[in-house]
Amino acid sequence: MQRKLIATALVAMFAATASAGATLEIETKSKQQPTPTYPGMPTPAAQAKQVVTTSTVKAEGKKLNMTAPSADDPAGKNSTMVFDGKVMSVQDHRKREYHLMTKEKVKAMLEEQERMRAGAGGMGGVPGGGMPGAGGGDIDASIKRLEETLANLPPQTPANVRAMIETQLKNLEAMKKPAGEDGKPKPFSYTNEGTVTFEGKSYSKWTVKNGDVLKKHVYTLPLDESGAAKDAYEAFKAYGTYMQEIRDLMPKNLPFQQQQSSITDEMKHITGFPWITIEYDDGKITSETRVKNAKAESHEDTVFLARPEGYTEVDPFKRGARPGRGGGGLGR
Repeated sequence: MQRKLIATALVAMFAATASAGATLEIETKSKQQPTPTYPGMPTPAAQAKQVVTTSTVKAEGKKLNMTAPSADDPAGKNSTMVFDGKVMSVQDHRKREYHLMTKEKVKAMLEEQERMRAGAGGMGGVPGGGMPGAGGGDIDASIKRLEETLANLPPQTPANVRAMIETQLKNLEAMKKPAGEDGKPKPFSYTNEGTVTFEGKSYSKWTVKNGDVLKKHVYTLPLDESGAAKDAYEAFKAYGTYMQEIRDLMPKNLPFQQQQSSITDEMKHITGFPWITIEYDDGKITSETRVKNAKAESHEDTVFLARPEGYTEVDPFKRGARPGRGGGGLGR
């Protein structure tokens, strides 16, 4: 009898461990750049302001459910991103709609953009704008058109519209030669700066650079010291690997491909759970993300449904697409 009780207890302990889940609260402080406005409005730099948002992350196994906060919805009550271990779903709770982000859909979107670029000579509403380079593209022609546009702008053109065109021009020039003098991509480096202690915790401080340019500081905790957050680690790894596969489909000469480190490379080189991440641009802090709270908590399977019951599937990647009821869409 005693052996049976021990065996039952061990099975129960194993089941609890196997299904361990966690709930994290993650706060992000970021600089919000405004949408281009109209004459008489301040420039984007003058309008930039700090936005504080909080995302609730539920994790179990290799599955994630993350609220998607924004400036007008800082708690992320209206939108959720779900990764069910195989595919990502973006869910709009106000409209009761969702769309799946699959590699097949991203490929189709890129092919459509390339067809539009080839047929219209650019996209985006600005001469020479859009996404040249998806298949090689005539970047020189787009640069020339933007330069001509800037030269011929009337004096009354809003400063922020001029800045937007200048940014597009800068991005195109970066796509043409996205790196150093030799034109090769600058390598990313991941350096452990040692242990730093603040707010009652001891962190490993990691510095991420693109060539000589500082991009991030990441402060990590050893997994066995990260409390309940360790139960979310495998889910974050699975999600990061999936998103990197999506990113790898994008044209390699886009500026973000050259200026942002690979998700999988960061996971490979940076050890521990990333508790605080500070991002930089031109030496200035653009965002700070930190774990505010982590607790052990199991979740219902319905939390991780990519196709929620009663929601309509839409396809934002396909023009003129007709939505279908939940359960349809591309396979995995």
